[in-house]
Amino acid sequence: CHFMDYKNGIRSHLAWGDGEADIKEILDIFDRNRFSGHFVLEYTDSKYFLEPFKVYEKTYHIIRRKFIIERGRRK
Repeated sequence: CHFMDYKNGIRSHLAWGDGEADIKEILDIFDRNRFSGHFVLEYTDSKYFLEPFKVYEKTYHIIRRKFIIERGRRK
């Protein structure tokens, strides 16, 4: 899944949580539909160029919390 956040008027791919998308609701939809594929993380805004690790690490923790920790609690 090629999923990125967005902000009206900005053409860059934003990191999850940096734009206007309701990330929690979108991830809940993936979860309800038992998504088990891969996410492609592609952030193109120049503000991420100096420290790209930080933005990918932030997204990793969002994914981990939603799809590993929360799912584990429900089992």
